[in-house]
Amino acid sequence: MKKTVIILTITLMTIFVLQISVAQETTSEDTSDEVSSAENAGEDFDLYEVLGLFEESENLEEFEQALNTEDTGVNNLDLNEDGEVDYIRVVEYAEEDTHVVVLQVELEEDDFQDVAHIDIEKTGEDDYVLQAIGAEELYGEDYIIEPETGSTDSTTTVVRVIFRPGYVVWVSPWRWRRYPAWWRPWRRVPRATYRARWARSVRRTRYRRTTVKRSARGRNIYTTQRKTSKKYATGRRATTQQQPPSTQQRQSPPTTTSPPQRSSPSQGRPTNRGISPGGGSRTQPRRSR
Repeated sequence: MKKTVIILTITLMTIFVLQISVAQETTSEDTSDEVSSAENAGEDFDLYEVLGLFEESENLEEFEQALNTEDTGVNNLDLNEDGEVDYIRVVEYAEEDTHVVVLQVELEEDDFQDVAHIDIEKTGEDDYVLQAIGAEELYGEDYIIEPETGSTDSTTTVVRVIFRPGYVVWVSPWRWRRYPAWWRPWRRVPRATYRARWARSVRRTRYRRTTVKRSARGRNIYTTQRKTSKKYATGRRATTQQQPPSTQQRQSPPTTTSPPQRSSPSQGRPTNRGISPGGGSRTQPRRSR
C-alpha cells in the first residue's frame, strides 16, 4: 500500500512538472510572436494571397471588401496592436497607362501606414505589368510578388475595368472609426497559425518573388503619394523577409456610415467612386491626406 502511494505521488508530481514546462514554452512562443509583431508585420499579410485576391475581384470596391472579410483569411494585420485586425483602405492613383493601388491602414486619426501597393501598367495591346510591392517598413527592401509569367492580360476582370474609357479611380470612403456597416473586426490569430494557413496555397504556384520593379512610372507615382505612420517614421523596419503563411487593450466598436457619391475623376489624384456596401445615412468622410 505504501509503495503504491509513493508511485502515485511521483506520477502526479511528474505530470505537474510537465504541465508547468508546457505552459512556460507556450508563453515564451506567444511573447516572441508579440515582440516581433511590429517589426515583421508583413508576415501577417501574405502578398501572394493578396495578388490572387486582386485578380479574382470584379473591381477595387469588391477587392477592398474581400481584404476586410474574415472568411477570406488574408488579413491578419494588427498595426495599432489592439488585438483586432485593422481595416485596410484601398486608394488608387492613375497617370496615363499606369495605375497604382495602395493598401493602407489608419492606425489612429490622420496617422496612415501603407502596407503594400499594386502597380498595373499597360505595356501592349493586351499585356499589362502587374506587381504587388510590400511597404519597406513592414517587409524590408524590394519584397515584390508578380505573376509567374511576369504579366497579366485583359481577361482579368479588374484590369479590364480600371482601363475602361471614362473609368473613375477608386478611393476608399472609409476612415478612422468610420467603417462600412458590413465590417466586423476579428481577433488576430497567432503568426504560426497564419503561416500554416497559406503554406500550401495553390496561389503560390501562380506567383513568384522578384526584386525588380517593372514600372518606372508606377514607382514615381507611389513615391509622391507614400504614407508612413509616425510609429514607423523612426526607422524601425522589418529585419526578416516575409514567410508564407497580442492582444492588449480593445478599442471601442467602430461606427458606420455610408460613403459619398461619385465625384469627377482627376489625373494622378484619387477621386471617390461609387457607394460601398452598407447602410446608414449619407455622410461625407474626410479625404485622406
